[in-house]
Amino acid sequence: MKRSLRRTAVLFLSLILVLSAAACVKKEGGKAPVSAAEPPSELISLFEGVRTRVDDVTYSGMKAYSGVFTEDGGNRVVENVACASFYNGGDKSIRYMLIDAKTTDGQDLQFKLTSVPPMKTISVPELSAAPYVEGMEIESISCSQKIYFDTEPSAMEDTFSYAVSKGSITVTNISDADVTGEIAVYYKTVDGEELVGGTTYRTTIPGGLRAGDSAAAVAGHFDPENTAILFAEIVVPEDTSIHG
Repeated sequence: MKRSLRRTAVLFLSLILVLSAAACVKKEGGKAPVSAAEPPSELISLFEGVRTRVDDVTYSGMKAYSGVFTEDGGNRVVENVACASFYNGGDKSIRYMLIDAKTTDGQDLQFKLTSVPPMKTISVPELSAAPYVEGMEIESISCSQKIYFDTEPSAMEDTFSYAVSKGSITVTNISDADVTGEIAVYYKTVDGEELVGGTTYRTTIPGGLRAGDSAAAVAGHFDPENTAILFAEIVVPEDTSIHG
């Protein structure tokens, strides 16, 4: 008896579903009209995601930037400049990348990314200091130039320790071996965990360091409150061209 009631309930439910589906179709001359349905939201999001991604670098938002502007090699103060955020979701550090972007209102913009480690976000003012307009968004991006590090850079903390102050970085050779060749230290403006700006600053200690020795390098743009050391390199005298 219970099995019969269960079978009846299933059939009744199936009938309701069939009738409901039929009621959703309006027939015209015995044929269901063809409707231009909107693509599923998941497909729209996927398409937009592809248009705002280059390799593993994804555009993540736009805002206004006010402060020191060094993107064009200068050092002037600007206000309300278009600034885009990008996330490096890959497993390689970006040495240099030039991103061409188009806004939703058809404006062409360019952004320069340098020294971006994996899983890091960087906010970059527009290369020509284009003004930010409320509601400005990027519709698509492409890449005209890109260089990744051949090997992942590091601060070489097994060899060096650092003491920092405004305008200065002191490097100590904590290893048991002398370091010959120029020591180059690279640093960048930060805002919390986020990198800021397309410029990577570089300071050097010429001549290397003996084991246990320290030397201070002038770092004009370094401020412990808003800058951080990213990596270091030892530039061997035999071949300095590859280190810039």
